[in-house]
Amino acid sequence: MRILIITDIPTSPITGGARKIISLYSNLFKSWGHEVHFLCVNKFNMRKKYRVDIKQAFAATKKEWGQYYHQYDYSLWENIYSNVKIIFSKLFHNDYRKCDDIYPRGLTSEVVDLLHKYDIEAVIVNHFYLSKVLEAIPLKRKALFTHDSFSMYKKSKSKQAAYYLMPKEEKIALNRAPYIFAMQSVEADYFRTLVPNNTILINYCNHEFHPQPIVGNHNILFFSGEHKFNIDGLVWFIENVFSLIKNRFPDVKLLIGGEICNALKGYDNRDNIELVGKIEEPESFFLRGDVAINPCRLGTGLKIKTFESVSYDKVTMVHSNSLVGIYKEEDAPIFSSSNPIEWVEYLDKIWSNRHEIAEIKAKNQTYIRDMNDFIKGQYKIWLEG
Repeated sequence: MRILIITDIPTSPITGGARKIISLYSNLFKSWGHEVHFLCVNKFNMRKKYRVDIKQAFAATKKEWGQYYHQYDYSLWENIYSNVKIIFSKLFHNDYRKCDDIYPRGLTSEVVDLLHKYDIEAVIVNHFYLSKVLEAIPLKRKALFTHDSFSMYKKSKSKQAAYYLMPKEEKIALNRAPYIFAMQSVEADYFRTLVPNNTILINYCNHEFHPQPIVGNHNILFFSGEHKFNIDGLVWFIENVFSLIKNRFPDVKLLIGGEICNALKGYDNRDNIELVGKIEEPESFFLRGDVAINPCRLGTGLKIKTFESVSYDKVTMVHSNSLVGIYKEEDAPIFSSSNPIEWVEYLDKIWSNRHEIAEIKAKNQTYIRDMNDFIKGQYKIWLEG
């Protein structure tokens, strides 16, 4: 089958959750023998640093996909119009947008041409703001990959996103696709209230399992991109939890890897903290300890770092927010709490008993295998529909 993926998120290098999940499901489709095409939508960004990074990422993604790579560039007018809309919503609407505020009108004809040229049989569009293109696609196998719900929660200190929609706006986007992929169960339940006649599927995020030996040290690992919610969660952990852990385990060490280190210059001289920086091979980073954390307490999207830690066979500890909506939450081999004292008590339990760690590792493998089987079944419902 010939599949077209439409997104404004490049897949190389993998520096964040959205890139990772698109790369993972793309590779899954390829492993099933499908011919997968990738259309990357390029919008001008007003932040200079981001423009440099995204230019390099688009070049790397083009190299990765080769003949199956396609690119649509916003016109000058589309860039001006969309950026004005973004500024207007931020200044006058508290970051609430209309679902088509930044949709580039020329994208529709580009996609129609690709459908005919390559005889595309299935399309998956990423994010609500590109959903309008679905109206011009005459295929039954067309899906919207949501990445999050932007109207399920009102804007607040505890529920924050990059932007928001009113329910009626999100409903418009959802109704354009007969198949909708929610990132987690709580979003799927919400989408069913908005569009009860559509097929709501849950994709979570498929992960390869990487068995690792018990290390036996007191290292704590955090691997993350430079998103503000990741920074907030890590700062919460350092200021509220890590100081208590150091009192109980003076030899504890917090190892921080990934691009988040760029935003943590004030922490590079802290005792018991090491900023590892950019990580080329995550497996080597995760081999440095038995415990990995996801302390993110804001945001509503998929808990990529939670799944990733389990997939690398770690004892996984998360803030309560980073467990909500994951696959079989009640069966997950994951500790979760927003109480710092409970974090210390749990570490005391597992670091004093290697058998506890071994039991968690056995559950990790079963959990990732079962989740991957579930995800494959969800994608096949769409592709076989």
